[in-house]
Parts: sequence; structure tokens; C-alpha cells
Amino acid sequence: MPFLTENQIYSNLIDHRNEQLWKDLISKYTISVNDGYNFYKLDFIENDKAVCILVDKNYTISLFTHELLHLELRSYNINSLLGFNDVLLPNGQLSNSLRGQCVGSICNNIEHILFFDDFIELGFNANQFVMDYDSSNYPETVFKTISQLKNDSDELYQIFFFSTQITMLAEKYYGLQRNNVLLRLKKTDKRLYEKGISIYHEILDFNIYTDVDNNNQDYLNQILAKIES
Repeated sequence: MPFLTENQIYSNLIDHRNEQLWKDLISKYTISVNDGYNFYKLDFIENDKAVCILVDKNYTISLFTHELLHLELRSYNINSLLGFNDVLLPNGQLSNSLRGQCVGSICNNIEHILFFDDFIELGFNANQFVMDYDSSNYPETVFKTISQLKNDSDELYQIFFFSTQITMLAEKYYGLQRNNVLLRLKKTDKRLYEKGISIYHEILDFNIYTDVDNNNQDYLNQILAKIES
């Protein structure tokens, strides 16, 4: 597997904007970097202290920093997946079911909302936040799925609806135009939409404590529990 050496990591993925973040995290985790992929992703290996960041050979510092910020949340005892541990497989990975995909999307986008402002404060631009910032769009098939699930499965309908909504709210938060899709969601189910907005505001108000002994995970779990209540 094409793992980068420490010198290669510093040469290609570290600059003045993310160097201190990198130093802070390697003091807490064993971090390996693999450039054999066409996307960027944070993967946990054996335990909470061993992680791998998957990157491509373009070595985009902003996207690498995005993954570091996901890891920084974990260092603050914020693991969004723990709020949905009923869909985790024994190896800690999400199942590939529709519910598992929705949970993955919810967790990813909640974390994006939590650390986007930090990303900007490090000196990056909003359009560097995600790989598809300039090409992202929303497929019509999503609303067909919402309509189908409403008739077939109330549980899946609710979590799919919120997964769609929080994705759109997160993308709007970091600068994409999502007002038309959000308005359509509101017209589709005003009750669920307003519930989602309430949860979204709780996420925005989440005060992340950085001391070792904190209740970040308990507070996050309280928010996540409201999604399916």
C-alpha cells in the first residue's frame, strides 16, 4: 500500500495553515497517510489512537486539512456515529443499508457544520472545503425516494428526510445555493422540516469543550436522539 513517509507528508500536505493542527493531532494519534485513492477520507484502523487518512496524488492541502478537522473533533470526544450504534457492524463500520447510508450522511454533515468555521479561520476559502464544491448538485431522484418511503416505511422516511435536509443545510452553511431544495422539502413535510430546523439550530449552538474531561459526546447524543424520536 502506498503509505507516505513523514517527509512526503510534510512536503505535500502541510503548510503554515495546518502545521499546528497536524502537530497537535500527531501528539495524540498514530496517523498514516495513504495516497492510493481518488478521494479524501479519515479511516480508523485498530483503535481510537490509530488512524489512516486516505488521499489522492494531487495532494490537496485543504482537503487533507478537512480530514484533520474530523479527527480533531474525535480528540474532543465527539464521535457522531456513537449516536447510531445500532447500525454499526462488529468492525465499527456502517452497514451498507439505506439506513446506514443515511446515518453516515447525517454524521458527516453534522461534523462539517461543527468545524467549517475553524477551516476558514485556518486561512482556507469556502470553495476548498469539499472536493465537489463547484460541481455539487441535487438529483431529482431524492424526492422520488422521499415519496416512496413515506408510503412504505415511516422509520426510513424520517431518517432519509432528515439526512437530505441536514445535507442541504450543511451545504448552505458553507456557501452553496440550496434554498430552492430546502423550500421544496418544507412543502413536502412541514412538520418534519421544522423539527429538522430545530435540531440544526442545536447543532449551531453546540459549544465544544476542549478540556480532557468534557460532556461533548453526551450533549451530541441528546441531539442525535431527537432525529428518530
